[in-house]
Amino acid sequence: MSGQNLRTRRMQRTREDVARTAAGLFLDQGYEQTTVDQIAEAAEVSPRTVFRYFPAKEDLVLAPLTASGDALVAALRSRPEEENPMRAMRAALGAVLRTLEEGGASGVDAPLLRLIDRTPGLNAELLRRTAGLEARLAEVIAEREGIRTGSDMRPQLMVAVFVMAGRVATRNWCAKEPTTASHIGVLLESVLDQIGPGLFGDWRSRSEVGMDPSRP
Repeated sequence: MSGQNLRTRRMQRTREDVARTAAGLFLDQGYEQTTVDQIAEAAEVSPRTVFRYFPAKEDLVLAPLTASGDALVAALRSRPEEENPMRAMRAALGAVLRTLEEGGASGVDAPLLRLIDRTPGLNAELLRRTAGLEARLAEVIAEREGIRTGSDMRPQLMVAVFVMAGRVATRNWCAKEPTTASHIGVLLESVLDQIGPGLFGDWRSRSEVGMDPSRP
């Protein structure tokens, strides 16, 4: 093994150790009550090292979800062009969930998701990041369908519906622990199957121009 690979693995282990230590303290003491200094001491690193891996305290909880969002955008971009938007979104999320499960779903588990839900500061920051993720996903959908998000609101609406369905599925998943990461996908499919087909069909087969506010 090369020196560079060994260094990379050590850094990854340190990052995981810090995140795991922080998670334990957050769950035992509460997020607001736990300081970065306490996390650093428990993980046997310096506060500077903690901030090297996690620029802000909330990243210790939200970084795995942010990374999963980035993976979802990448997975959506890689879906076959012939898939309609909702099929592509479902398949992309399924790929991300399988990856999480194969990797132990590190940092994405029910106790920490419950912690986020009951901590106003974390909840607000997650909503802010989710809004950015929704905008990125809508842009990918628009590119795939050859439309502009400024004049056709379907990409934004579809992604908003998908994300809200994901929240409903995740809350149900948290309430049914122990479960696997892939079970979120099962619950999400169930939620989406109860929504009408208006947004979920083949857009390119329709002659109308979506929801263009400039048209009568």
